[in-house]
Amino acid sequence: MTPSGRPPGTPNEDEASARMRAAELAREEERHLRATNAHHREDMVSIRMRHRVHGMSRKRLIESIQRHKLSNVVIATGDHHRHLVGSVPENDENPDGQKVAVEFQAASISSEGNGKGEAGLDHMMRNNPHFSLYTDRRGYQLFDITRERWKTDVKVMDRVETPGGQISPLASFVVTPDAPVLHRG
Repeated sequence: MTPSGRPPGTPNEDEASARMRAAELAREEERHLRATNAHHREDMVSIRMRHRVHGMSRKRLIESIQRHKLSNVVIATGDHHRHLVGSVPENDENPDGQKVAVEFQAASISSEGNGKGEAGLDHMMRNNPHFSLYTDRRGYQLFDITRERWKTDVKVMDRVETPGGQISPLASFVVTPDAPVLHRG
């Protein structure tokens, strides 16, 4: 037990209150965005709010990776409506610094229509040197995982709003177990 009577590793009341308030703010903002249909725009206020909320979880994840001395962490997720492939920096303030994991975020197959490709997204690659791919194209990612490597094939649709869309490969990436480094494959 800590001097305050909490089990070790348990957040204090201020931390817990801050997390609860941040989560509530995120929920309020999401309700507002849905109500105004503004979630279709990459609104900087929204991005900052999400970063604050997700930043706490991300920080705990990074700390756990470091504490357990893990060297082969691959994060695969979705629901971002864009494909994102990159490395997870140890410190978000230093995206060129030490990496602790590799991250694959898959786009949706049909949400938000056909997508725009890379149009208007060059600032994302320019401001995020730890990104290897960022595109607003519909599709999915295929993972081929063996003991020797993790291979991700990013697949995209040319259109989803009308029948007859074709799927094609956009990029492939390989990660080996020895380090959180992306290799074009």
